[in-house]
Amino acid sequence: LVPSTIRLWQLLDKLQGFQIPKYDEAWLKNYIFECQDLMYQAYTEQRPNIPANQLVEVKFEDLVANPSEQMERVYQQLELGEFEKTQPAISGYFEQKKDHKTNPLELEESTRLEIDAHWRGYMEEFGYQAE
Repeated sequence: LVPSTIRLWQLLDKLQGFQIPKYDEAWLKNYIFECQDLMYQAYTEQRPNIPANQLVEVKFEDLVANPSEQMERVYQQLELGEFEKTQPAISGYFEQKKDHKTNPLELEESTRLEIDAHWRGYMEEFGYQAE
């Protein structure tokens, strides 16, 4: 998440910025940590107030591993109706995407340690392990 978000911000600055950004990668990484901390703190505080049939959490890895199973769970939890009617289209979509490869992004050990320090609570809350 961190390397791809850094890449995203750099690309957005390059393509849509009106001036050359005056920050370095270390500042940007810390900004990403702060934003994620604020976002998930607010989310976890407000999550109990959202009715169960209006919220579903899906881990990307689970969706990629079992798209039909995860989408059926989404349909059931959000009470979207008969999954069987949409299942062929959903399966077709994921069949088209089956060969998609994510960008392999390497992390320096120092960045791994920073992620673990900043996002340990997030990782524990959402079932991720520190690498």
